[in-house]
Amino acid sequence: MRKAVLLLVSILFAAVGTYAAPTTIRILSPGNVAGGQYRAGNSYDILYDTVGTFRSRFRFQFGTSITGPWTDLAGATNVIDSNASSSIRRGQFLGGFRVPSVPTATGYIRMVLLNADGTLNEAVTDVNDF
Repeated sequence: MRKAVLLLVSILFAAVGTYAAPTTIRILSPGNVAGGQYRAGNSYDILYDTVGTFRSRFRFQFGTSITGPWTDLAGATNVIDSNASSSIRRGQFLGGFRVPSVPTATGYIRMVLLNADGTLNEAVTDVNDF
């Protein structure tokens, strides 16, 4: 009986650990409209899709190249994937993307998983052009 209980507890911890370790993230918007135009200073919702990320934290960044360099979006450096507030809902960050005043013909938004210590987990990231 004790072995059965230990086995069950081990399986539960493994399942929780798997659930807490995000495997895929994808930015849906901005950038979901071909040829879309975004005005500097305007705010747009960030919509994203995740698998296994409930209560994980993310950082959103802006760049003018798909490889960076990346600049943190103000107010979007520690976004929790949950229904945390009226502006942060699971899979969306309302008004979270304020278009920077950077003259460019190309713009990219990047979403990166934050490790428990606040460092970036570059293995779990997505980049979207807009």
